[in-house]
Amino acid sequence: MGYHVGDRRIIDAHKKAAQKTAQFIEKQFIYARVTKNQTTNAFKTGKAVIALFDHSTSRENDPQAHTHILVMNMTDTEKGWRALWNDRIYELQKLIQNVYQSYAAQYIKDLGYDIISDSNGKWEIAGIKQEWIDLFSKRSAKIDQAEAELKEKFSDIKDVVIRNDAVLSSRPDKDIDITDDELKVLWENQLHKKEIDLAVARSKHKTNTHLNKSDYIAMACKAIHETESAFKDNHIIDVALRLSRGEHVFEDIEKGFYDALKSGKIKQLSIIQHNQRAKKFTEPLYSTPKMIDIERGIIKSIRKGQGKLNPIVSRNVVSEYLAKDYGFYKHGQKRAIHAIFDSNTISVIQGKAGTGKTTMLGGAYAILKKEAPESQMIALAITGKAAEEIELKSGIPSQTIDSFLLSDISTNKAPKIIVIDEVGMLGSEKFADLIDRSIKENASIVCIGDKNQLLPISAGKIHRDIQEIGIPVVLMDEVLRQETPEMEKLVNDIVNYQNLNDPNGITTAISDLYMQGKFITINDDRERMNAITEMFMIHPDRENTLIITGLNNERKSINEIIFNQMQEQKIVANKTIKIQIKVPVPIVGVKKYFSSSYEIGNYAFVEKIGDVNLKLKPGQEIQIIGADHSTNTIIAHSKGKKYTIDCKQDIELSVYKIEEREFAVGAQIVMTKNDKKFKVKNGLKGKITNISDSGMFRVEIPNQKRSVEFKPDQYCWFDLGWAVTPYKAQGLDANHIVHNATTQTSWIHTTEEFYLAASRGKQSYTLFTDSSDIASCFERSQSKESTINTHQKSYPKSKHEYAQRAWENFKYSLSHYGVDQIRTKELLDPMSSQVICQMGGLDQAREWKIDQTKEHEFMQKYQILSDQAKVFVIEPNRLSLDPIKEKDVSEIVFGKNSFVQFKTADEAWNELKSGFKNPGIDKFSRFQKDENIRTVVHKMGGWGNVRMWKATALESGSKQERIFKEIYNSIALKSGQMAWKDVHYNQSNPVAMPQVRHKQISQFDMKHFEEIRKARGVWLSMPITEKQAYISKINNVGIDQETGAYKIFLNEYLVKSETPQKMVQHPTIYQGMRI
Repeated sequence: MGYHVGDRRIIDAHKKAAQKTAQFIEKQFIYARVTKNQTTNAFKTGKAVIALFDHSTSRENDPQAHTHILVMNMTDTEKGWRALWNDRIYELQKLIQNVYQSYAAQYIKDLGYDIISDSNGKWEIAGIKQEWIDLFSKRSAKIDQAEAELKEKFSDIKDVVIRNDAVLSSRPDKDIDITDDELKVLWENQLHKKEIDLAVARSKHKTNTHLNKSDYIAMACKAIHETESAFKDNHIIDVALRLSRGEHVFEDIEKGFYDALKSGKIKQLSIIQHNQRAKKFTEPLYSTPKMIDIERGIIKSIRKGQGKLNPIVSRNVVSEYLAKDYGFYKHGQKRAIHAIFDSNTISVIQGKAGTGKTTMLGGAYAILKKEAPESQMIALAITGKAAEEIELKSGIPSQTIDSFLLSDISTNKAPKIIVIDEVGMLGSEKFADLIDRSIKENASIVCIGDKNQLLPISAGKIHRDIQEIGIPVVLMDEVLRQETPEMEKLVNDIVNYQNLNDPNGITTAISDLYMQGKFITINDDRERMNAITEMFMIHPDRENTLIITGLNNERKSINEIIFNQMQEQKIVANKTIKIQIKVPVPIVGVKKYFSSSYEIGNYAFVEKIGDVNLKLKPGQEIQIIGADHSTNTIIAHSKGKKYTIDCKQDIELSVYKIEEREFAVGAQIVMTKNDKKFKVKNGLKGKITNISDSGMFRVEIPNQKRSVEFKPDQYCWFDLGWAVTPYKAQGLDANHIVHNATTQTSWIHTTEEFYLAASRGKQSYTLFTDSSDIASCFERSQSKESTINTHQKSYPKSKHEYAQRAWENFKYSLSHYGVDQIRTKELLDPMSSQVICQMGGLDQAREWKIDQTKEHEFMQKYQILSDQAKVFVIEPNRLSLDPIKEKDVSEIVFGKNSFVQFKTADEAWNELKSGFKNPGIDKFSRFQKDENIRTVVHKMGGWGNVRMWKATALESGSKQERIFKEIYNSIALKSGQMAWKDVHYNQSNPVAMPQVRHKQISQFDMKHFEEIRKARGVWLSMPITEKQAYISKINNVGIDQETGAYKIFLNEYLVKSETPQKMVQHPTIYQGMRI
């Protein structure tokens, strides 16, 4: 419009918007850094050097007004010019773009034009056709074409890299000779400007009256609260700007936000301290009074209800049942049953995946029916399938949470226990509704969940918050599901990372999978999906194999490939039937307020309807038959009537679409919606055993030994079901798990997903990906804010923080396990044990009131003892990572799982060779922790040179192998290795293990310790109790391989270095050792 049609006011509006955006960047995101006492902080200066360069055309000579904003790497501070800290500019690019769009849209509207916007903040002048936009977007079209060509050639390169290469490779030289008059002729020949002018004129003055800034702030709060309990100021401003496009600019929305803050409609929760790339800065967190009341009300209800009930079944009676009938239950299961019958109105059980939670519920229900048959117990779950599983396996009457909340309040006033399953996926608002309902039902609540699994889609993470703020919960941690040592270790490695016990937990898990051949990288998406289906098809236990993949389109593709291959192999019948199925379309948050989010032809159910002038009712089904984006409305049809719905009105729709899918006898399907008539639940899996001539489906439900029948025109909420998404996998288990997760979709893959997928498996887990960089994705936890404001803690950075961590560990252990379990499981580190002893001992701790007084006493004694002894606690796999300086340490305490490992030259060479296999030497170097191997690689030219080796270099006896081993064997021996040289192993000599729980090494030569630490690092190994048995086995069987003997030796070498009164003499084994 500006250059071709000739309205120069539009160009001026664009330039003014760009200038305002530059001012916004200067005011909000210009930081410098200052370092004091080795700590670097970022502080806002608000002073920048910025240049703006205006351009009028693209490189294809299409009209394109755009401005380049260059921010110089300098800022003026009180102490002079400093380099810029620009991280915030990079992080909040979308907000900056949004601010520009708000100014540009407003200025254009002020000129008399109308605009059409969408949920992403994009907008166009009303009347401009998409075909015209495409016509004058030749540069974008060429980039898209180049990108498609590059993807075909280089399927192993990330999309963002390919896109950048496409931009550069397709970029023509600038046409600096063409004149303005020639450009006008060129544009006119493609599209007459009068045609544009007329179309725009016809579209003017159609938009609705705008809302005020306070309305948009309130609307933004509502949109955010669908998925988040709390928000930062830039988040709510970003959402409000998108909602108010063309009606308000940044200053308006910012004022609306601070007005809401001043009036109390929004409240500040806290200041968050960020540590980012070694720079610190702060950021406030906000929420609404309603959400604050909901979440803090939940916490208050839990605390207030502790010890307020008379147990339905006494603790002694429960103990008798557990001893007599349920002695085979694990400790966690028994603790959980006690919690169900305790005196709390709300009890919380934290159960890791596969710890027998449903089995435990069956035992609790049986006790209730025998001892208090007049009382009730019901179980609630998020999905119908989960509720059905609980009822089938435990006998407890079960239903979904939604159906329970919609049902009438029971008139039976007898005591009732409401069990909520998978509470970790429950949003805060629904959690609060259940508490309110329980009061009306005269019921206590038992919440069972796993804080390590996926967080709720809706706002809140209350189950995790409960545990992070220290409310006592019952722990079920004895895993029964994983049936192999490899699977048990895999899940434990992930959990240790999540619980901040091992910062290398994820990379250790990935490394183990890689070494087991279960970490498979295939760059091309189609090839990878074919490989997944090939593994599935040839798997001997295919019926008990579950495929988990991140995106719905991946799930659909994998299922279709499996369906086709099963037809080829005659597993599924060749005769197919095409069915139109109903597929949910998630439209949440800000998207639901824009007509462009709704596709014509889709259907919807009215979920809620507020104070709007529409004669629609909740539960009514509508079809979307039209849309007018200029007025932001959709036209719906229902029961012979038409309805015009303003998308910014108070109405909630549950949208679905119709898709055509092929089915045949033998195919596995999964139900996607509950239906009482046909007795199916959302998530239920079955196999089609017959399709009649009339189209009647018979579906066998294998786990339930029953069949259901329906016609697709009566029930069409199902799909092919071999592969599922992570949220659908929650609550499922299988012998074998195949997991598809790629860096191309890195934003959806988190630690929680990795844990969820791995913990579903009993016998094996295989990960398919496009790159070993997936480890960095799995190291990122799901991010969700909370009004409770519990932010994940980092690893301890000082001895003071170790003292704080030690107190928290003691408090947690006392509330979860009790004194007896603390003793038998050796849950306290030696320092904590000594402090507790000074405070009266563990037996007195039974009577302690855990409060700030005890915390202060513990912390004080811990620090005094630490300063006197200069004790450094070594945790499993943590030795080489902790920042405490070894030179300040005179005593080293080894945790019970600490271990040092050494490799021979042959082992080291074989490990390096394995790096050339999947995932490749470039990625293998990421996981390489052995300093000896890294030293040899450096002497041989570095990883870059190793990467260029040909296949012959890996053959036995190659030149590279000889050089590698010569260098490896010539590395200066460390103290432990020197001692090993002098060892004379004698099988007949008995070996005794010291009867102490922890090994203490006093006055240890720190130089030798440093050498050992750097050479091998620390690896997870067996607990001391198992170590004793292992050494006894060595005495009886002997060790033939030098490497095995060396591992035992080096561990005992550290024990040998203890103080004389704790030394264990091994005169034959350690004959000639020089210390």
